[in-house]
Amino acid sequence: MRLITVKIPEPYVDAMDELVKRGVYPNRSAIIRAAVERLLREERLFIERGLSISVEELP
Repeated sequence: MRLITVKIPEPYVDAMDELVKRGVYPNRSAIIRAAVERLLREERLFIERGLSISVEELP
C-alpha cells in the first residue's frame, strides 16, 4: 500500500474514532480505505451507465 496524507475535518475524525472505539473498524485507515473503495465503486457505476452527477446535485 502507498501512504498519502489528507486533511480531514475534526468532526469526521471524531466520528471515525467513535467507530474504532465501538469495534466497527480496526483503525482510521480502514475506515478511509472503505470509504474510498465505496466512492470509487459508485463513480464507476455512474460512468458505466453513462450517467453524470454534478456537485450541485449532491445533498
